[in-house]
Amino acid sequence: MLYHLSSTDPSDYGLIKINLSSLNQSKRIVYRVSSMSTQANFYVTTDEDYIVIDNVKYMFSNHGAYDMNTFPFELGRIIGDHLITIDSLGRVMIHDASIINEATHRVKLLLGLYHTDLPLIGDNNIITCPSAPYLCFGNILYLMARHGLVVGTNTNKNKEEYHCIIYKSAELLYQNLPVICRHIGVGISSNCDQFRNLEFRLVDFMLHEVKLLAPLHVTIEVSSDDTIMFGSVVLN
Repeated sequence: MLYHLSSTDPSDYGLIKINLSSLNQSKRIVYRVSSMSTQANFYVTTDEDYIVIDNVKYMFSNHGAYDMNTFPFELGRIIGDHLITIDSLGRVMIHDASIINEATHRVKLLLGLYHTDLPLIGDNNIITCPSAPYLCFGNILYLMARHGLVVGTNTNKNKEEYHCIIYKSAELLYQNLPVICRHIGVGISSNCDQFRNLEFRLVDFMLHEVKLLAPLHVTIEVSSDDTIMFGSVVLN
């Protein structure tokens, strides 16, 4: 059986949540994601995001993907007390600054601070963000589930973590253009009771939820366990 599911809450399009009360399968089933799509209208920053430089807090606004050609000027308008430049490696440089005290997750992605412990102290009154900036989440997105395939990750300083990840997208993200993933996910063995209450969440490469302005669409293939059509991972 196929299920074509979509998110329907404009305030949280990254979440698909549904109760399949009409499911009529054997006790054991196997399911997998066969496609995922949306439109690349992401909140890269929101009006809740901020950075603290030299103990001064600078607030961001609701903004989609940033353009590399205009990014230093846009960032300079937000952090008005400091000159912003981009070095030859694409790293963000903040001038006339001694220390970055703290920043929210999305700002860390945007500036290239995502694997950096804060506070970060500058050198010669210049702070160079150590990693490449992500102006639109890069290209890695995951679909997490309430229950699913338990996957090991090292998203936090090579510390081993386990999460229920059922699908991975490695498509290029271009603002306002469709994101279409047609590869087949891993088959997951479950039971009807678990599967009836579905909850899928779209997250970035560090497993933080992303904010969408367009619905998320997911196609699920379901087979009864006694007529398995594809390989599966059994969940106890």
